[in-house]
Amino acid sequence: MLISSTRFALAAVALLAGCGQTAEPTSAPTGADEAVAASAVQAAPSAPAVEGVSFEAALAALDETITRSSELTAAQPESWMRLEIVANLYLQRARLGGDLNDYAEAEALLEQAFELAPEGSGPLLSRAQLNYSLHRIPLVAADLDAASRALLADDNLRADLLRRQGNLAMQTGDYGGALDAYEASLALHPSYATVCDLAQARRRTGDYDAAEALFDRAEGMYHGLNPEPKAWLHLQRAILDLDRGSLEAMLSHLDDADGVMTGWWLVDEHRAEALTLLGRADEAEPIYVAVIEGTGKPEYMDAMAEVLAERGDEAGASAWIEKGEAIYEAQLAQFPEAAAGHALGHYLAFGPEDRALALARANAALRPNGEARIQLAEALLASGEIAAARVEIEAVLASAWRSPELYEVAGAIYDEVGEPALAEVQREAGEGFGG
Repeated sequence: MLISSTRFALAAVALLAGCGQTAEPTSAPTGADEAVAASAVQAAPSAPAVEGVSFEAALAALDETITRSSELTAAQPESWMRLEIVANLYLQRARLGGDLNDYAEAEALLEQAFELAPEGSGPLLSRAQLNYSLHRIPLVAADLDAASRALLADDNLRADLLRRQGNLAMQTGDYGGALDAYEASLALHPSYATVCDLAQARRRTGDYDAAEALFDRAEGMYHGLNPEPKAWLHLQRAILDLDRGSLEAMLSHLDDADGVMTGWWLVDEHRAEALTLLGRADEAEPIYVAVIEGTGKPEYMDAMAEVLAERGDEAGASAWIEKGEAIYEAQLAQFPEAAAGHALGHYLAFGPEDRALALARANAALRPNGEARIQLAEALLASGEIAAARVEIEAVLASAWRSPELYEVAGAIYDEVGEPALAEVQREAGEGFGG
């Protein structure tokens, strides 16, 4: 394993689960569903709005809203819009709880909605959101184009379409086009979601100060009851700290997130990651175990395997690797595009190399962003295809994408091709990254 490939997988989970009501991997929670938020606050009446609500209460409130909305939908069986509402609630649940089965529920409901909708109409944006969440990037543009023709084009809608087009551009490697789309969206209609998406784009292009300022701006724009958006913003600040190597600051921001929505598994697993990197694996281990018990996610089984392997417990590590691999393969069968990037981190870390390379190629073909191409370069290097690995990593270096993983993999590739001076340049760039 050249780099912490498990961290690639964990980062992907953070983006997917931490995205917004639109369920897009680079989006923040919008908090637009006030009924869900109000129910969550009522479940914890002693807590102030937006703070102190538990993850369990927020998820229970969402489940209650899904039940009520499903009952209304059953009473209006010819309304495709009612089906869309419930589908979006399942997308919200998939984001919050991290369960891929919720995407299956949303997909089935959207298929029913399109069967009922008149020709040329239907839940176009919701289907675009679902496909984006599941990394079916080639399917997204068609629905965005159809929505721009079918829907009334006021400034709010045009701004939202521009934001979504920016997200699509980020996934396809057009970073300049993405930034232009976000700025144009904000010029038409400033929104919390667009500010957050622009912040993510600034982070991905290495401008951490701008990203942090935009997260601050987004927090000032949000006044809803839903605790998730504010918790998510604190989590994003923690991820900035992680990239910068500021692990104590990361823990502080995770404390802030936990104070807003306590017990969120996504915050807990990042805490375990920070503790592991600080050499406090004994504290991280029970957190990982609890997250695995609560979510069943194989990414954290991989993280546990790395903790145990570092301790010398090869048998324990192997057990987690085997269990995680079985889950990855089941996910790949259900949602191959969405699972590819997550499973790829597993196979990069633990092999076999040919399986990692096949997944890396498929993932990069679907969404040729910097992260996918770095993973492809790493898989090529592990498979002995050194020249091809160099081509991939130099393509990312020539782009605007920047990340700690970029410099780490680039350094490893230059070492392998016998260019230690270039390798040292990359390592030095990585050491100073994000500062």
